[in-house]
Amino acid sequence: MGFGHVPGSPLILTRLIDAGREVPVSSAQWWLEQSEVRLLLIARNAHRQELLLRARRNGQVYDGSIWRNDKRRWIRCREG
Repeated sequence: MGFGHVPGSPLILTRLIDAGREVPVSSAQWWLEQSEVRLLLIARNAHRQELLLRARRNGQVYDGSIWRNDKRRWIRCREG
């Protein structure tokens, strides 16, 4: 995912790759601030949630979890 660096933090890039295959998604909601990042991706037809990401700032990175297919996984996000 890629966020712009202007007021409102527009989401400029979203891709979901699972097991080497790209999953077509739309960005439903997102939140980026100094202490937290959240992202909700839905299927392009809007019939189901594909991924939920919630992470809090931990020094120079954001550590948190993603939920996909009823499974929770740890994630680390870096600014780049």
